[in-house]
Amino acid sequence: MNDFLALGGFLALHHLWQGGFAFCLLKLLERLPQTVHSEILYWFYTAILYALALAPLFIFLPWHNIATLDNAELQVRLEPHFAHLSQLFWPAAFLGLILGVGAMVQTVKLIGCIRRSYQLRHAGEPASLVGSDLPTELYGLKIVISDQISSPMIAGIINPTVLLPAGFIDSASSSELRGALLHEQRHIKRYDMIFSLIEGAIGAIYWWSPFIRGLVRRTRVLREIDCDAHAAKKEGDPIAYAKLLIETARRINPLKLTPSAMVGLYSDYGL
Repeated sequence: MNDFLALGGFLALHHLWQGGFAFCLLKLLERLPQTVHSEILYWFYTAILYALALAPLFIFLPWHNIATLDNAELQVRLEPHFAHLSQLFWPAAFLGLILGVGAMVQTVKLIGCIRRSYQLRHAGEPASLVGSDLPTELYGLKIVISDQISSPMIAGIINPTVLLPAGFIDSASSSELRGALLHEQRHIKRYDMIFSLIEGAIGAIYWWSPFIRGLVRRTRVLREIDCDAHAAKKEGDPIAYAKLLIETARRINPLKLTPSAMVGLYSDYGL
């Protein structure tokens, strides 16, 4: 047991410099002229994030015999990587214990967010767009009105649902409503609910890494930027869409921010 805790501590220390290097490289990239489309930049950041999340597993290559390694073979395999840290075995074991407990706490929080999104989907009042002056392409959206949120958002993976704040349909102009729904529809078409959940899991496991947390936050911002750009383009009136974002920001209730397992116009990781 102590061996695995120490291994976790060593891997965490090894991972920090990898994450720091990648994070600094991406920060330098952001200083270049912004000629890359936001969606392409998002997928690039996402690829880096997933590669860093899987990086600790690379020391177990080749993959085919990982299940057959005994403790002696495992020690031989890892020794070239961590021989210079052998004197830090017990501190590393203690560090691994702290990281493991923290990951379990963060996982429980993530499960709570998933449960919260499920409750919001089923506690609201269904609404229909049929008969409105909105584009027919939006009629297929499943919409629920909730008095427990303050901005539009998406909940659910298998059957995504658009959640709208109570009174939003009545108070928003047709242009604002169309812009909000186009934004959420873009999230659905991009399967952002799945990626948001994966990012939440990565953030829970690597809660101790400021670089991973920074990458998760940046990918979510880029995701929102892409959906905003798509909605503004489809709406045909960028100024009206910008007003929608401003009005939505004014109505934001800090106690009703988007849970990590959901995506929307605004969230606790977003703009």
